[in-house]
Amino acid sequence: MLNPAFDLCRSEGALTWLFSTAFKATFIGSGSLLVACVEMWRQAGNTLHGVVTLCPVATAWCDRNGIGHIAPSDDQAA
Repeated sequence: MLNPAFDLCRSEGALTWLFSTAFKATFIGSGSLLVACVEMWRQAGNTLHGVVTLCPVATAWCDRNGIGHIAPSDDQAA
């Protein structure tokens, strides 16, 4: 038996909506894997709120690309 969510995605128009909708996210992580994931996210046309990281590689990349970043210990509400 198929998953009902899978059946919904196969329904007429659902895939068009799914792939034409931009999503929004904040990424948490470190290193080159974080950078690669954020680059793929942005290339897909999605919105990036920012990055939460302590990693010098990731923060330097964020600075070069104009992406806001905070450390996990920073005040998240500020």
